[in-house]
Amino acid sequence: MILNLENFYRKIVDKTVKEAPFSMLRTDEFAKEQYIVRGICDGFVKLTDKIVLFDYKTDRFTSSSAISEIKERYRDQMNLYSEALQKAIMSTKLTSISFY
Repeated sequence: MILNLENFYRKIVDKTVKEAPFSMLRTDEFAKEQYIVRGICDGFVKLTDKIVLFDYKTDRFTSSSAISEIKERYRDQMNLYSEALQKAIMSTKLTSISFY
């Protein structure tokens, strides 16, 4: 299993983008005015059939039940990253992963 993982990482290293800055234009649904969202996602991997967005989190938790709370806390952030990446790369197949 470990050897397979090492081979996988060697194959994707040149397809990995780390600390990717982004900006995107959005429209406020109430004011109907446009605004710019800017940020930096930890990274993504461009595979042949999809893009895998990843983000590192350093939150501390003492039980596995707290993971769902942490996921919910960062859900909007990951959705923004996903939206920006899908628009920039024009891909609809995107998977997001957070590392805790």
